[in-house]
Amino acid sequence: MIPNGRGFSTVELITALTIGALVLGGIVAALRQFQTTPRRSLGEVGIHNQLRSASATIKQDVSNAESFEAGTSPVYGIFRWLDFSAFPPTRHRVEYLWEEKVLYRQEYIGNVAEPLLPLVHMIEVVGDVSYTVTTTVNPLIPTSTERLLTVSITVTSEDLSADQVDDFQQSTTLEVSLRPEQTNPIEYQYYFLHNKPTPPVAATNARVNLPLSSTIPTTTTLYNYDQDRNSDAGLTLVLSSAVDETDKTKHQDWRSDALAQSITIVGRINLFLMGAADGFASGHKMLAIATFKDYDPGLDASTVIGNRALAWFTSSSGWTQVTLKGNAVAYTLAAGHKIEVTVQFDTQSGADGMLAYDTTTLQAFLMLPTLP
Repeated sequence: MIPNGRGFSTVELITALTIGALVLGGIVAALRQFQTTPRRSLGEVGIHNQLRSASATIKQDVSNAESFEAGTSPVYGIFRWLDFSAFPPTRHRVEYLWEEKVLYRQEYIGNVAEPLLPLVHMIEVVGDVSYTVTTTVNPLIPTSTERLLTVSITVTSEDLSADQVDDFQQSTTLEVSLRPEQTNPIEYQYYFLHNKPTPPVAATNARVNLPLSSTIPTTTTLYNYDQDRNSDAGLTLVLSSAVDETDKTKHQDWRSDALAQSITIVGRINLFLMGAADGFASGHKMLAIATFKDYDPGLDASTVIGNRALAWFTSSSGWTQVTLKGNAVAYTLAAGHKIEVTVQFDTQSGADGMLAYDTTTLQAFLMLPTLP
């Protein structure tokens, strides 16, 4: 009541209620904005973190990749490389693709697919991501070119609440340099060193011209491959410094089957061995030598390919991985010819040498870089 005893008039009541409703509506709107803004901010932060993580992953793949090729929608691009830190070296293929509004990374190691990795969500359409390669002339070296990969990713948010907050977009663009494009991409062919017979099932006497093939070893046990010489597992070779050694106790040959078609080697031939000093004596400096050859069955003669490959290693109480790298060559083996490799230990070694091969865990193999 007012002091003179009169009540509020109808107009005054309506005015008061209207003002109160306006004030209350403003308070409700403010509270709603207060509640929604943190959710939107958190959503933006989450998207930013996804884009940042995806950029780091792409940069790492570019750093590893020996080659990049554009994909066919919904695949944006494919990176490929060979991992020499593994034994044997493993082939990697990584694809970036779009599916159901998500940018995924799919990696294959050898022929085995790794779990599909989601990188960025809320990619509305496949065109919101692009992988573009541009080639430019190197300003410092006009005769050479540089390849630049530009990756653009645009995220469109979904409604962050039932209150229909306006959608927003967030984008990122990444530019990274690719390795120079190879005019003739190199493919690697693998030839594993085997015993005879293969797979091994028991100890054998020493043999000449052991098999060399693309068949991966399947035996888990390392047998004695020269039981007529000693009782140790694997193969033992007496030291020799001869370039064309003929003593079978001082070198070992492996030969492939006749090639069905010619192959052209371009680059370094690598041989991966498992070596040790005689009796697994530790601490000896050992020098392994490999000679790569082109064997012509018609002439029963071999032609050396490039220089001999040499590798020092220090013996231990077990088998040691040894990598012998030949010099870079450009050489064609004709169809019908055979690939041959000879291994020996030089007299500069501290003890006779031993070799292990043709088992699942003790593999020795030749890696040839060839034209497709």
